[in-house]
Amino acid sequence: MKPKKKPTKKLSGHNTLLESLLKYVFATLIIFIPLYPKFPLFNIPGTYVAVRSEDFILVLLAFLLLAHFLKNPLFFFRFTMTRSIFIFWLVGLIAIISGIFLTKTIPFHLGMLHWARRIEYMLPFFAGIILVRNHRNLIFFLKLIPLVALSVFAYGIAQLYFNAPVISTQNVEFSKGIALTLQPGVNLSSTFAGHYDLATYLTMTIALFAGLLAVPKKNLFRFLGVIFLLVLFWLQLRTGSRIAFGATIITVSLVFYLAKKPLWIIPVFFIAVIGLINTPSISGRFNSLIDVYRHNLEQKVKGVFDNRAFIVKSIYAQEETPTPTKPPENLRPIQQDRSTSIRFDVEWPRALRALSKNPFLGTGYGSISLATDNDYLRALGETGLLGFLALITVFINLLAGLIRGIKHKLPSLEHHFLLGSLSLFLSFLMIATFIDVFEASKVATLFWMYTGLAYGLTLNQS
Repeated sequence: MKPKKKPTKKLSGHNTLLESLLKYVFATLIIFIPLYPKFPLFNIPGTYVAVRSEDFILVLLAFLLLAHFLKNPLFFFRFTMTRSIFIFWLVGLIAIISGIFLTKTIPFHLGMLHWARRIEYMLPFFAGIILVRNHRNLIFFLKLIPLVALSVFAYGIAQLYFNAPVISTQNVEFSKGIALTLQPGVNLSSTFAGHYDLATYLTMTIALFAGLLAVPKKNLFRFLGVIFLLVLFWLQLRTGSRIAFGATIITVSLVFYLAKKPLWIIPVFFIAVIGLINTPSISGRFNSLIDVYRHNLEQKVKGVFDNRAFIVKSIYAQEETPTPTKPPENLRPIQQDRSTSIRFDVEWPRALRALSKNPFLGTGYGSISLATDNDYLRALGETGLLGFLALITVFINLLAGLIRGIKHKLPSLEHHFLLGSLSLFLSFLMIATFIDVFEASKVATLFWMYTGLAYGLTLNQS
């Protein structure tokens, strides 16, 4: 008599009690993080980083993940991606110890706070891997995300036209939770702590749902999808972010190409041009940067011809050659563009100086101030070459997993969700060149939530 085979657990079955709790905490974060302004509960001494309400929700998520870990201890160690995250955390901890005791560039409590923040933001990635094993969970989250995005849009409209309060963390005083109103000429931030955070969030959402635009078969649903993307893009233009604008256009075009919809790229550029023409806050900043570099080039060319004329005149002149008058020194192009100058003259050199103090481990998290405006240079300065390589390894494993999943023959929804997630991932890497998005709590947490769902889909096919 043949022994009976044990039934295998279906990936698309019902949630267990633990998974149900994890699902609704995850859904709470999808709603709460974008919509609840960054009101501080209490501040941490030595920094204006504050403990906020979403931190307690993430702590609850951590306890649920711990329960899952105790139930299946080897689950998270089975995958290359998750192992690379653990290594990244470990290198970060070693960099903090080095910064405290070797370079003495950071106090203990501050270093541990910033290390814990990075772990906190990445924890939802593991929850996404678990939850996406149930197909119904993915559909539930994909219905929830656009409703939240439309709520962000509605609040942005309220700020623009009805003086809804603005909660910002752009400086020490604002970070105390002071309610402001949007002043003329100030870029929109909606429910986020700054316009760059809002712009990044909108780029992520647009990229993700651009991938899903090819899924509906009925023209009505596809038309509603287009309207949804246009509404978010209009709101993004109000943020005045050049890098987010460029990342959106590039990655949406890429996802349409990968979705085998190349003709859809034409209206993307058409809409982008219209948006630029009608948004002085972005087009003006692009034009000023172009004008600065063009003026600098003209001055260099004029200087070459002036020098040649002076040499010719000095050869044929009979009288003593007069001492040439030194032309007034022109500012370098980056000095004439404020945000570029801050990066090139202050923030980026500061990160490189930190790297030079300890090339292998840097000077520890939080040692080079809260802003570097380049996540890669920040990783080099705070965690050295080892930390930078650990971070890049995480990105490479995530990228490889997304590409591997796209190559599989998945159902249409999952396939296009992976395309949108790849676009979201690439846009985030682009923005990280000029903004510290991996340290911005709202967008960083959402990034790891969405990519956790996507990476979990690739594991289901393994």
